[in-house]
Amino acid sequence: PVLWIDEDSGERRIKRRLGDVARGYDAGENTPFQVLSLAGIDVLDNQSAANFERLIRNQGAKLVVVDTLADIIGGAKVISPDEMQPVLQCLRRIAERTGALIIFIHHTNKAGDFLGAINIAGKADLLLQVDSATDSPIIKFESTKARDTGAANFAAKACFYPDSARFWLEPVDIDGLNQAKRISTMSGANKYVYEFIQQNGVSEIEDMIDEELHKRATIEKAVSRLCDDKMIRRVNEGGRGVKGQYAIL
Repeated sequence: PVLWIDEDSGERRIKRRLGDVARGYDAGENTPFQVLSLAGIDVLDNQSAANFERLIRNQGAKLVVVDTLADIIGGAKVISPDEMQPVLQCLRRIAERTGALIIFIHHTNKAGDFLGAINIAGKADLLLQVDSATDSPIIKFESTKARDTGAANFAAKACFYPDSARFWLEPVDIDGLNQAKRISTMSGANKYVYEFIQQNGVSEIEDMIDEELHKRATIEKAVSRLCDDKMIRRVNEGGRGVKGQYAIL
């Protein structure tokens, strides 16, 4: 069961958005998903915090999404470690007592880094940074902290169809995306070597030397860089007098 605490969008907007998601995933009427919008939750107020915890218990919620952290901290300054400490302690206690996973949405600063007091990141079990470009449907997720699991980067394609009011996410190969980006930004000898191997298959350095364009030393450096970046790999074993053979990864 999911409880969505909306202190940012308003009931009309959040229900429209979540309705699109529900339709996108063919969710039925009995899907255990509840929304509370603009209720004025303030975890620094003892009564409000108690009501919040009671709501989680009454709904039987095991996943609680809070949008946003800054909207439930009363007058506390998000940049102040001292003022954020009781907020974070309260959320930790509620999570432990209810057994619910609490996810709070938080913003980055203008530089794209984590916004606010360092103890926000310190108290979190998992930090996921979400990035998307306005001209692309691809959304990237990067775990910048993972207390109980290994770090993981992943991506999804946002599928949004206004005519049918449906929205869903499709998995995307993050390694393929990163490689495509590296390929698109290649230049000079790196680009020449990569495209040569791509067009000709397994190749040796001697095959790629073009005295008018790139001499041996330049080719060797490019091959080394591309191997370090895991764009190409050596496919034969080394040894005295054995020439390296390289292929696209």
